[in-house]
Amino acid sequence: MTPYRIVLRGVVDVARMPLIEDARITHTGAVTTIELPVIDQSHLDGVLVMLRDCGTALVSVQPLTRPEEG
Repeated sequence: MTPYRIVLRGVVDVARMPLIEDARITHTGAVTTIELPVIDQSHLDGVLVMLRDCGTALVSVQPLTRPEEG
Protein backbone atom coordinates (compact mmCIF):
# COMPACT_ATOMS: atom_id res chain seq x y z
CA MET A 1 0.00 0.00 0.00
CA THR A 2 1.07 3.54 -0.70
CA PRO A 3 -0.25 6.50 1.29
CA TYR A 4 -1.67 9.32 -0.85
CA ARG A 5 -2.75 12.89 -0.23
CA ILE A 6 -5.75 14.14 -2.21
CA VAL A 7 -6.57 17.84 -2.03
CA LEU A 8 -10.03 19.09 -3.03
CA ARG A 9 -11.47 22.58 -3.38
CA GLY A 10 -14.34 23.15 -0.97
CA VAL A 11 -15.53 21.41 2.16
CA VAL A 12 -16.43 17.87 1.17
CA ASP A 13 -18.21 15.34 3.39
CA VAL A 14 -16.42 12.13 2.44
CA ALA A 15 -17.10 10.24 5.67
CA ARG A 16 -19.74 8.00 4.05
CA MET A 17 -17.82 7.12 0.91
CA PRO A 18 -17.02 3.38 0.95
CA LEU A 19 -13.64 3.53 -0.81
CA ILE A 20 -12.30 6.06 1.67
CA GLU A 21 -11.78 3.86 4.71
CA ASP A 22 -8.93 4.50 7.13
CA ALA A 23 -8.63 8.04 5.77
CA ARG A 24 -7.56 11.12 7.66
CA ILE A 25 -9.72 14.03 6.53
CA THR A 26 -8.99 17.66 7.36
CA HIS A 27 -10.72 20.88 6.38
CA THR A 28 -8.72 24.09 6.19
CA GLY A 29 -10.72 27.06 5.01
CA ALA A 30 -12.21 26.10 1.66
CA VAL A 31 -9.93 23.08 1.16
CA THR A 32 -10.46 19.43 2.06
CA THR A 33 -7.40 17.19 2.40
CA ILE A 34 -7.70 13.41 2.44
CA GLU A 35 -4.78 11.19 3.37
CA LEU A 36 -5.41 7.50 2.87
CA PRO A 37 -3.66 4.22 2.16
CA VAL A 38 -4.15 3.16 -1.46
CA ILE A 39 -4.05 -0.55 -2.19
CA ASP A 40 -3.32 -0.33 -5.91
CA GLN A 41 -3.95 1.77 -9.03
CA SER A 42 -7.54 0.55 -9.44
CA HIS A 43 -8.32 1.58 -5.84
CA LEU A 44 -6.93 5.07 -6.49
CA ASP A 45 -8.92 5.31 -9.73
CA GLY A 46 -12.10 4.28 -7.88
CA VAL A 47 -11.57 6.92 -5.20
CA LEU A 48 -10.98 9.63 -7.80
CA VAL A 49 -14.04 8.62 -9.84
CA MET A 50 -16.20 8.64 -6.70
CA LEU A 51 -14.95 12.11 -5.77
CA ARG A 52 -15.56 13.36 -9.32
CA ASP A 53 -19.09 11.94 -9.30
CA CYS A 54 -19.79 13.92 -6.12
CA GLY A 55 -18.93 17.11 -7.98
CA THR A 56 -15.72 17.92 -6.16
CA ALA A 57 -12.96 20.03 -7.68
CA LEU A 58 -9.65 18.17 -7.57
CA VAL A 59 -6.62 20.30 -6.72
CA SER A 60 -3.88 17.67 -6.41
CA VAL A 61 -3.11 13.98 -5.91
CA GLN A 62 0.29 12.87 -4.69
CA PRO A 63 1.89 9.84 -3.08
CA LEU A 64 3.35 10.55 0.34
CA THR A 65 6.15 8.03 -0.18
CA ARG A 66 7.73 6.54 -3.23
CA PRO A 67 6.51 3.04 -4.10
CA GLU A 68 9.16 0.36 -3.75
CA GLU A 69 10.77 -0.60 -7.01
CA GLY A 70 11.24 -4.26 -7.61
